[in-house]
Amino acid sequence: TVAQWLDTAFMVSYGFGLLLNGYLAERLDTVMHMGLAVAASSLCLAAFGASAALGMSSDAYLWYFSLVIMWALLQSASIPCGVKIISGWFNRSRGMVFGIWATNGVVGNLVGLAITSTFAAVTSEKTIQYTLTTPALLTAGIGLLQIM
Repeated sequence: TVAQWLDTAFMVSYGFGLLLNGYLAERLDTVMHMGLAVAASSLCLAAFGASAALGMSSDAYLWYFSLVIMWALLQSASIPCGVKIISGWFNRSRGMVFGIWATNGVVGNLVGLAITSTFAAVTSEKTIQYTLTTPALLTAGIGLLQIM
């Protein structure tokens, strides 16, 4: 199905993006790289959610595949950049620091689920559009605050 192909495109692009962004994280300003990647990744998700409002039909495969591939490449910058940023903070207690950092993904997923389920419960029309675009715009704002 198309969903399986989209998922495969995301995972392959994410894996390739980890290598690419690891290389870039060593050579660029890491905080700027991560902030821009988070903001741009969020805008890809917002564009995905707003696709129907933009007039994209469900058979606009090139549009959706392009967004998913770009989204994965941008989203994959968070791990290499985050590891580089955090590894310089502590020398002796790295295991504890990385353990705490690893829980951020779980907390972020719970917060994202709370936001999207709230919008799904409150809005009756265009639920998918709001449940994707609102958290994406909030995350883009956080990414932009990071680089300021």
